[in-house]
Amino acid sequence: MNEEDSFAGAKAILSPVDNGEVTYSSSDENVATVDNEGKICLYNIGETVISAIYAGNETYAASSTYYRLQYRGERIVFSSEFNSFKNLGTSESYNKGAYYFTDSLSNPYRWDIGEGRCTTVKNGVLEIKRQSQAKFHEITAPNGYKVTAIYYHKSPIRFTIKANNKEMEPKPERCGKLSEKEGTGYKVTAEINSNATFAIIPNPNAYISRIQIDINPIFNITLDESEENNKIIDAHKGEIVNALPMRTLVADKWNTFCLPFNISLENGKLCGVEAEVREYDRMEGDVMMFKEAKEIVAGRSYLIRPKGENITFKRFDNIRLTGPELEQSGDESFYMIGTYSNRTFSEEESSQYLFLNANAEFKHPKPGTTMKGMRAYFYCSPDVQASQMKVGFTDNSTDIKDIEQNNMQTNSQRIHTINGTYVGTDKAALPKGIYIIGGKKYIK
Repeated sequence: MNEEDSFAGAKAILSPVDNGEVTYSSSDENVATVDNEGKICLYNIGETVISAIYAGNETYAASSTYYRLQYRGERIVFSSEFNSFKNLGTSESYNKGAYYFTDSLSNPYRWDIGEGRCTTVKNGVLEIKRQSQAKFHEITAPNGYKVTAIYYHKSPIRFTIKANNKEMEPKPERCGKLSEKEGTGYKVTAEINSNATFAIIPNPNAYISRIQIDINPIFNITLDESEENNKIIDAHKGEIVNALPMRTLVADKWNTFCLPFNISLENGKLCGVEAEVREYDRMEGDVMMFKEAKEIVAGRSYLIRPKGENITFKRFDNIRLTGPELEQSGDESFYMIGTYSNRTFSEEESSQYLFLNANAEFKHPKPGTTMKGMRAYFYCSPDVQASQMKVGFTDNSTDIKDIEQNNMQTNSQRIHTINGTYVGTDKAALPKGIYIIGGKKYIK
């Protein structure tokens, strides 16, 4: 279920097609949702029922169908049913050392039998005596895994599962009966949130018939600029994922950008393309100053200008998703903040927020305007006009001139310092220094 060509859903067929519509539903939308075409979006491991329902009409009776969808990662099962413990032997002598137990697919996995009087196999069932343990050695699970063990005893016993030097004593649940002598079956489950190997330590003796390891998968997720992404980001908050951002950064234009995971910049390049990457620094009057960014940090907003070619993202593998939280750059009177999903601005919001166009000009959005995901917008005080706001860079004065040229036709006498600070329109009031007037340097 986690491959690139994985099952995406099944569409119900209605014939004749002009006699109504089929509606779809998911019994557990935390596991998966389904759209009106039957397309599935997977969110979490678990199980759900996908139903297709036809309401019927005067001619045709109502009808429905469904399938059960189980979403899980790799499962490793050792069981007496598959003779998994045969290599340990049935000797009553002290058995300590490395042994290979075979899983349900006959793959061998190393287990270490530790201190104890005796650990043997009896009627295909693993018998771990008091003060002994069985330690599993081969786990690769960046997002953790779940261990389930079924054992038999005359009564529930202290059953410890140990990982990361931490002992867990899961509560046993009754689950069947092996024989009168060996007692009732019990199931214990422990969640382990890392790659750490685990050990089973029962006390006193336990007859173990099944050990199951469910490895939490590394999900493949797609972040589409035109879709609602917050739910899937929240579902995998803190997890290692493979993420594909469906977003293009346009060449030689300023793009606002925001992602829920970190990206490193190598030698001034983003995804192999040379690009200027800037982050918020400070406000100087009506100029929002940006400084050079050394990396892209999850939740933080950026200005990015690719040089010469568009940036189209490929899949980022094994990255940690931080969650839907966003960082606000600035203060209460003026700040920059991103959005991962589509965001529509109301009439009231359209007067409070600003967009930055490709030429680095601030504009108020029209009421009802929708901004696509993985972008950023700006908040300003209601008494500030969009035409007053400017963008400047703290480390490249020529860029200030380039950006200011876009607005000089409407107001060519606005005066800025070499760092982009607006200082009015009166040359006579200026102290000695270098200024930018009408897109040109002016020395007084």
